Amino acid sequence: MSFPTEDGETIFANHYGSGDRAVVLAHGGQFNKESWAPQAHALIAAGFQVLAIDFRGYGPWHGPGGNDPLGAPLKLDVLVAVR
Repeated sequence: MSFPTEDGETIFANHYGSGDRAVVLAHGGQFNKESWAPQAHALIAAGFQVLAIDFRGYGPWHGPGGNDPLGAPLKLDVLVAVR
């Protein structure tokens, strides 16, 4: 799945499970949204809905700032995932 950020970028995510409680998983520098699959399945078993995101510059994302993803406003990626 994908969704737009406040500044017009597109964030890609994997959605797991369902439930009234949710967790957003955001990867570190050398990982991606698929890296969270084992943890996502454990959280589903505990009754959570899970959204694992790729920050801009990772995964299928292509756009301005891709050459310097750590200099990008990554907080906007997390905020849109939470919303």
